[in-house]
Parts: sequence; C-alpha cells; structure tokens
Amino acid sequence: MSCLSWPEAVLCTDGPVKTLVDPALAPEHRRGHGAQYDGINHGRFDIGRFRKTLAMQPLPRAADGRIVLAADVSTWLRPDAATCPDRSFCHTYGRGKNEHQMIPGWPYSIVAALETGRTSWTALLDAVRLEPGADVAAITAVQLREVVTRLIEAGQQREGDRDILIVIDAGYDVPRLAFLLADLPVEILGRMRSDRVMRRSAPCREAFLLTSPCGGRPPKHGGEFVFSDSATWDTPRAQTVTDTTRYGTAHAQAWDRLHPMLTRRAAWQAFPGELPLIEGTVLRLQVDHLPSGGDPKPVWLWWSGVDATEADVDRLWQVFLRRFDIEHIFRLLKQRLGWTKPRLRDPCAAGVWTWLILAVHTQLRLARGLVEDLRRPWEKPADPTETCTRDGANVITDVATFSATTSDAQTLPAIHTRLARRGLLPSEHLVDGGHTSLVHLEQAARQHQITVTGPLPGNPTRQHRRNEGFGRDDFHIDYDRRQVTCPQGQVSRGWHGPYPTSSPTAAPLIVARFNQGPVPALPGPCQVHHFPRTGPERGLSPARTPRPANPCPRRAADARMARPLCGALRSGEHRQRVRPRPRYAPLPLPGTAKGPPAARVHGHRREH
Repeated sequence: MSCLSWPEAVLCTDGPVKTLVDPALAPEHRRGHGAQYDGINHGRFDIGRFRKTLAMQPLPRAADGRIVLAADVSTWLRPDAATCPDRSFCHTYGRGKNEHQMIPGWPYSIVAALETGRTSWTALLDAVRLEPGADVAAITAVQLREVVTRLIEAGQQREGDRDILIVIDAGYDVPRLAFLLADLPVEILGRMRSDRVMRRSAPCREAFLLTSPCGGRPPKHGGEFVFSDSATWDTPRAQTVTDTTRYGTAHAQAWDRLHPMLTRRAAWQAFPGELPLIEGTVLRLQVDHLPSGGDPKPVWLWWSGVDATEADVDRLWQVFLRRFDIEHIFRLLKQRLGWTKPRLRDPCAAGVWTWLILAVHTQLRLARGLVEDLRRPWEKPADPTETCTRDGANVITDVATFSATTSDAQTLPAIHTRLARRGLLPSEHLVDGGHTSLVHLEQAARQHQITVTGPLPGNPTRQHRRNEGFGRDDFHIDYDRRQVTCPQGQVSRGWHGPYPTSSPTAAPLIVARFNQGPVPALPGPCQVHHFPRTGPERGLSPARTPRPANPCPRRAADARMARPLCGALRSGEHRQRVRPRPRYAPLPLPGTAKGPPAARVHGHRREH
C-alpha cells in the first residue's frame, strides 16, 4: 500500500492534525478511513531515496555563504503504551509541575539546516530513532557524517567553500563529536555545562625547565581553566561588546587552545593507543537581561576551531542563538502536523510516519513563498498597509499608545509631528480606513505636505443602508456659489454655516435649505418632495406612488380561496395560525388639501 496520499491529506486538513482520522477525511486522501493504520504499518516508503532528495533541495546559508546545521533530539512520548518495544526513558521538562521527568518514549535525532533573518524555518535533512542504551554521540556522529556526505555528493558543498558549521546543545559531548568528524570539512560549536574544567596547552620545554629546574617528565596538560572560578582565567584572546534589542548589551570573551583532560572510562575506555588532545576555543557570553525577566546566567560555548578573531566571536554566539529555531520546528511538527498523534505500536511504523511528516514539512517550506493571506469568507481581507513584504526592508518609525476611546484618526497629527521632529516625514502615508478623515487629510497636506492614502469610511445613513432615497454624492455642491442642486434639478435657497461639530474627526457642518413643495415629476416610478420631517428619519426620501388595492388578480383569487379555509378552521378540523397580509393605504403628500390623515390599516393576528 502506497503512503504518497498521506502528505497531501495532512497538508489539506483544515486545522491542526489531532488524530489519524483527520487526514482521512480530507478529499485528497484517496482511501477509506479503515486503511489508515494499515497504510502506516505496511506502507512502502523509500527512506534512502528521500534522504538524497532532501540533500538536493535548495538549502539556506549563512551571511558568509556557509551551511549551518543543527542537531537535536526530540521525543515521541508513549507513557501509556506498555507493550510497545524499544521505548527509552526520555528527559522532559514542563509536564506536571514544570519539573524534570523521565518518561518512556521514542527519541529521535533530527538534523536541520538553519536560516538567517526574521524567520524560524529550517530545512529538515534527516531523522534517526535512538535505540535504548545507545551512544548518542556515536550515533549522531554517524548521522552527521552521512548528511555531510550526501551534501557533498549533491553539490551543496564544494572544495574551497567555507566549512560547514554544526551547532549542538549541552546534551552532546562536543569535543568527542569534533574528534569523530575531524576528517570532514566541518566545524563543531556546542554549549557546555558551567561546571566544566578545561586544560591549557602544555608548556614548552624551556618553560618547563624554568619552573622545574630539577627536571622530570614533561607534563601533557597545562594549568586548569575552571568555568566557575574567574581566578583561573587569563587574558582572553578576543572579546567583543554588542548592543542587542532583546538582551541588552552582550559581552563575549574567547580563550584559545583549551582542551578537556580525557580519561580511560565511558566512551574512551576502549580507545586504542594514547588518548588525544582535542583543542578548541572556549567562549563566554554574558547579557544584561532576558526577555522573560529572569536572571541571566553566562553561556559557555566550545568551538573546534582555534585562533578566533573578534569577528569569529560575534559570528559564533549569534549562530548559536539560531539553534533555537529547531525548537519551533519541533513544536510545528507535533502541534500542527500531528507527528506524535498516531497511537502506533511498531517502532518501524513510527519511523515511516516520521518521514511522511518530514515530507510534509519540506513541501511547506518550499512553497511558503507562494502562499498568500488566506482568510475565511466572513473575515475582512488584510490591508496592504499592514502587510510586510519580503522584497525590501520594513522599518518601524513610530509607535503610538492611546486609550481605547480614542479613534485612530485622532492619532494621525501626533504621528506626523513626531516624524517631522526626527526628520522622517514621508511624501505619502498609507493608512487603513480608521485613519482617514477629511479634517486630518487636509491638515496633513497643508502642514507637512504629506499625501495620506487610504480607504474612506462608508456612508452610514439610513438611505444608503436601505438603498433608497439619495445620499450626499447624489447632490451637486457648488462651494463657490454656495448652492446645492438636488437630483431633480432644484437649486437650494439657503446656505448656512459652516458650524463646528462635536467630533474632532468630522468636517464642519454646512446646512442647505430648499423650498417646500413638489418638484416637477421626471419619468420614473418616484417623485422627490422637499419637506421638513420630524423624528430620526430626517432628510430627503422618495414618496411612493399609490398602488391599487389588488394589483394582481392572483392575490384577489387567493383571498377568495382563504374564506372556505377559515370556515374549516373554525369547525375544528385544523389548528393553525393564519396571519393575513397587511394592506397599507396611501399616505397624503405634504402640501395637499387639509383634512384628517388617511387611516393606516395594520395586519392583525387571529387564531381560528
């Protein structure tokens, strides 16, 4: 059974994938929901071929043109699956009372290529499930070697290019990874615990004889460098100070040619020959504050390179911060794409589902440039002024905070004043519908020579909502002659104002008056009458022409047919409410003969 329909079904599912049934309900899933677990347990997926395909896809690169890879472990927790084989105790944090816990599950080592800029997208390249009791450093080294080899075969890394930088966290033995991958064009950068102790290089023979005049065996290691004891630190080789927006001032220091003192135990117990000296550069990063408000602690990094410059120090600690992008990808895989949602028993089936999710993520990453703002039918489309394009830089020039009762248009003059004070006035200001008012548009053009462009607010009058009567745009206003011409051709006889209004965003009020009485009728079903009206419905509205009592013979026939029905209802054969249609008498037109107004007959409800 082929699994090719699953990525399409996951991509086209509305909302996050919470169960394995959700993709089966998508139209792109061409099989029944009963074949879900059969397809995962017995489906075919050529993992080796797909790995080569991932290596040939366009990969992101750092600012200096090199490829930056990140490796980390993410767990598929299965605490309630007691019969599932090959489960390991996985370290988790945040469950229960936000405590560190060891929960059974399947850990996966994932390798991804990091991007730069304001994005958290990464290019997933490989995923390997860790067996219980496996050597994480050894398996990760084999995994990284295969990934780098595929990149070289695909032409992503050529001779003469900058070495690939691999970034890892404190859960790995960083110097050992650097030793296992020393024959590849890679550099290793990883975080180390703050209680580590490193050793300096051994002194030369002349320096040894000066300190030990009696002679003896030359030492293999130099003095100690204790991370938690500043008295053991010497003058750093390079140090930088950088201002950041999220962490304040970042102080970085680098000490050259430090190595761990290895002993024949654990992973080095069966090492043949003399234990190696793995030299590198130790970096210490200290910031002023954290975005969460917590107490910032220093971050210790180890780099496999030596002779670091100030530019290298800044580049290394900034690249290490990009490693956290892979944490956002893990959240996307689990919470949106449903990586850990299926209740699978076989670890091999879990591996197939994992690679299907990697295929889904790869399609999303490659097609993200083609995605537009997708909104539901009842949601308003995104305003062009609120959308940042990827073609050019977008800089925030002003931020205004105001109370909830203040309209958006009232903040526009203050924004222009602050921009003028800093010399950042634009020639054109694109705004949304909440910032457009006639007063502020004219003020911006007169005081700051700014063209404010944006949609004007709609007409809120009753005539416009009901599509009856006439609005402001139907009248011709001549400000020079101070006259208004109505749609029927009558010219106003009075012009009063302008009067100030209570709203600061509204233009001054001008009142135009017309003579009372009807206007000569034009061809059409309606006539316009100019007369004062009381109540909330003031203004100009068409007067409907009287229509006959029964304009349609069919309605009169229906009325005759209703009489025997009413007799049947009164006899008790049926119980039903009958509401006859209301009939309205024509209203008198203003200016006609005096007399009592015609009665208006309202419809009534009668129960028979």
